[in-house]
Amino acid sequence: MAAGKFAAIIGKVADHLALDRSAKLTFEVSDGIRPMELYRASQPTLVGDTVQAELSPRPASCKPRDRWLQVQPPAGNDCRATPGASSACCG
Repeated sequence: MAAGKFAAIIGKVADHLALDRSAKLTFEVSDGIRPMELYRASQPTLVGDTVQAELSPRPASCKPRDRWLQVQPPAGNDCRATPGASSACCG
């Protein structure tokens, strides 16, 4: 993919969403025969006049579940983990 095309795609996304600069770069790729697969990209590097990033397979994930897990309190704050605990959620 040409770097200009990649930059245009990222630009369109950035126009609509706030991008997390610490997020991992992920691609969904298909060769037209096999189904789409997820790949994690390494840090892009400039090699001559091309931008290169090594792709490695990444397991699929359930995005809504992943986002839900991110906002859950740590396991130590789980009322069910500490019988008889007195906290805001346990009373």
